[in-house]
Amino acid sequence: MATTDEAWKPVTQAKTASVTLHVYDFLQQGFNGLLRQAGTGGFHCGVEVFNKEWSFRSTLMGTGVYWIHPKTCTGHKFRESVPMGKVAITEEQFFRLLGRLKKEWPGSSYDILRRNCCSFSNELCKELGVGPIPDWIINLSTVGADLRSMVRRPLRQMEAAMSPDPVVPAEPKRDLLKTNWSPQPN
Repeated sequence: MATTDEAWKPVTQAKTASVTLHVYDFLQQGFNGLLRQAGTGGFHCGVEVFNKEWSFRSTLMGTGVYWIHPKTCTGHKFRESVPMGKVAITEEQFFRLLGRLKKEWPGSSYDILRRNCCSFSNELCKELGVGPIPDWIINLSTVGADLRSMVRRPLRQMEAAMSPDPVVPAEPKRDLLKTNWSPQPN
């Protein structure tokens, strides 16, 4: 049986929320326009849900998840909006999801190629059931991350080969009484 408090709680019905991906030019707009025609580019993006645009950035402390009013990012030039679909969710459920993501996305974990605003937007859209985001938004950073890994691997191997072995075995001690030796004449 419901307690008095529960009986007076308003029932929150899930409503349909539009999910829109807002895309901004990260690279110089003319150059990015050429890359966009080739199906790639350098982009910043955020996901609009319930009239707020959510994204991810680098911070020294705390979460990197933040919100702005839709299409108002001042650090980049707005390019286009991509409708991702609709989802049946209450604002309470959405903010509970964001609370979890805020913990999983600390600003100190930001990486310009692997863990950035686009990868966060992709994760948020997948969690909402409307993603992934289009490949053309993330494929340039994916290629960059792969190239960085390809370069780092041989550099680490060279570094390991060139660094002194941290565990250098000590020279064996000789018992001079048991050793058959004689001084060498000059």
